Amino acid sequence: MLFRSADPMASAELLRLSRGRRSAPASLSAHLAMPSSLTTINGRSLFVEVSGTGPPLVSLHGLGGSTNLFPIAEDLSTSFTVIRFDFEGAGKSPLSSDGLSVKKFVEDVKAVLSFAGFEGTPAVLFGHSLGAAVRSTSQSGKSRS
Repeated sequence: MLFRSADPMASAELLRLSRGRRSAPASLSAHLAMPSSLTTINGRSLFVEVSGTGPPLVSLHGLGGSTNLFPIAEDLSTSFTVIRFDFEGAGKSPLSSDGLSVKKFVEDVKAVLSFAGFEGTPAVLFGHSLGAAVRSTSQSGKSRS
């Protein structure tokens, strides 16, 4: 899976991607009856929010954060399909008993993209703090625990 990184506030990459926008697949509405839901991803319950239309942009919160950290998502949803989800044990996503790791968060990013109908589609990953570590690990192809 190809990941791209960008600063959504000032990046030419976001503008380039928005010109060649890809609409959210029709199958997305079948997955999410509402723009947000608690769903099973990789055998764990994760809270997922999807809004907008265009190429996928995944926002990744920091340690102790949640999807509510990115109020800019509403503005970005005019040009992107903005996908936000709470990492396991954060926000509205409960903690399972099998532990946490950056490797699991990277796997969750890929699974959430697939769930939203963007499997194999280049995605912009925007991360803060822990989310930036997950983004960097995703880009490098290395999964650290």
